[in-house]
Amino acid sequence: VFYYKNGKMNELKLDQTYNELAVMDFDGDGKKELLTASIPADSEQQFVASLFRLKGDALQLMGSIRMDTGLSKFADLLSGNVSKGQLGVLLDCVQTNGRELTELIYWNRSKKMLCAPLYNAQSPQQNVTLRDMSIASGDVNNDGNLEFPIVTRLPGYTGASSDDVGNEVQWTRFDAASGNYTLVSSMLINTRDGYRLLLPDKWKDTITTKQNVSARRLTIYVFNSAKGTMESPLMNVQIFTKKEWDSSKNKNGYKQVAADENSITAVNFPSPNHKLAVPFATIQRCFQPIAKDS
Repeated sequence: VFYYKNGKMNELKLDQTYNELAVMDFDGDGKKELLTASIPADSEQQFVASLFRLKGDALQLMGSIRMDTGLSKFADLLSGNVSKGQLGVLLDCVQTNGRELTELIYWNRSKKMLCAPLYNAQSPQQNVTLRDMSIASGDVNNDGNLEFPIVTRLPGYTGASSDDVGNEVQWTRFDAASGNYTLVSSMLINTRDGYRLLLPDKWKDTITTKQNVSARRLTIYVFNSAKGTMESPLMNVQIFTKKEWDSSKNKNGYKQVAADENSITAVNFPSPNHKLAVPFATIQRCFQPIAKDS
C-alpha cells in the first residue's frame, strides 16, 4: 500500500496474503479503504474478507468476516454500488467441485461491521446463488448498480446441468435498507451461440427449452406444469452461416435478429396463434448478442 505524506510516497506492506482486493470508500468518510479476500490453503477452512483503513502510518483492521469453505479460486471481484447508494463488492467464487456462487460484501455503517447478506453461517450450502453454470455478476441493465445471478433449472430440461440454455437466470439486486432482494430481469443465456434473451413476462414459469447442438438450434416450448410435459413449440432460435442465409430462398419464416462477420442469428414462430406467442418486435427488443465461448 502506497500513500503520500510530507511530500513523499510511503509504502506499507500488508502482513497477509490475499487473492483479491478492492480499494474504495466503503464507509462513506471520504477516504478510501482496502478490502482483501483470501482463500486458505486448506479448502476445508473458510475464506476471509478483511477491511483496512490508513490510520496514521499504519493499516488498521476495521473488520473481517469468514464465509464459505471448499473454494478453489475467485472467478472475479466487482466493486461498485451493490445497493442504491451502498458501495461494496460482488465476489464470484468457484468451489472445488466446479460449482459457482456469489458473495456480496459491504460495510454496514450503522452496525460498523462487514456484512455478507448472501452467506448463511447456519446453512452455508443454501446460498441462493449456488449454480452449476458459469456466469459472472455485473451491471446487467446499465443502471449503475451491480446485480448477481440466481440460476433456476428450467422444468423438463433434459440436457446437462451445466448447460446454460437449460436454466433461467434471474438477475437480482440487493436492497441494503430492507435486507431484501429485488428481481431486475430474467433471461436465457446461450454462450455457445452468443446471445441472451430477456424473458417476456408471459413466458415466466411457463416455458422450457430444448437444444440441438449439431443443428445450432434452440427451441422454446410451452411447459405444462400440471402434466410435467413439453408441449407446443413457441420459437426456434437458429444460427445460420452467412452463406446458408444468403443462398436460402425459402427461410421457413425465419427473421434475422443479429449478425456478425460469420453468422446470422434468426428466429421463427411455429405456433403463432398460441396464447403464449410473442410478436417478433418484442423478441427483437429482448434479444441481446454476447461474446461466444471460444
